[in-house]
Order: sequence, then C-alpha cells, then structure tokens
Amino acid sequence: MDFKQDESYTPQRILIRSGTTLHDLQDLQEITLNEPMGWLDIDLNDGETPPGPLRANIIQLSILTNHQNGKDSHLRQLKIKAPKDQIKLEDSEAVIPFSSDEFQMFSDLR
Repeated sequence: MDFKQDESYTPQRILIRSGTTLHDLQDLQEITLNEPMGWLDIDLNDGETPPGPLRANIIQLSILTNHQNGKDSHLRQLKIKAPKDQIKLEDSEAVIPFSSDEFQMFSDLR
C-alpha cells in the first residue's frame, strides 16, 4: 500500500475473518492503518499456546473504511504465506513427496 500515491483509495481499517464456510466466519483481527507505505505483515496464528498456523478454508479480508472517506480501494498485491509441513500418509511413516513439477506449479497463491 502507498498512501502518498493512492490517497483516498488507501484502506484505513481492515477486518480479517476466517472459517470453514461463509456462514461460520469468525473475526480474527481488526487493523487500523495510518498512512501506510509498503508491505504490511499480519500474523494469523490460531490463538493457541504455543501459536500455530491458522487452519481455515476461507480467509476474508474486509476493507471497512478508507483514508479521507474514499469510496474505492487499491490493493496491488496480497500474499498469504504458510509453513510447508510434510504430509504423512495415514497408518504409514511414508512422507508424500510434493516435489514434482506438477505439484510445485500450484504451491503458491497469486
């Protein structure tokens, strides 16, 4: 985000929700931004101790208000990152090797 470039198109309050369906979304965080510049890192852990990765089918990012009461928003790119865990087959110690070109092609969200 770049407040100097976007001015009233820059989000000021953002609400992040997660859940398994659209009907059971839970509020995770509400973030208030003051003239943001550059990337914004938001930690989405599961709220447990010790914190672990968020487990959800849906992550919803809602822009509640913009700076200067703007009506539209500009978000040029959104990256969601997660730890890469080894997945084990049921009743086995074998690890699924996600190393083929076909699997690697879908390893990142754009």
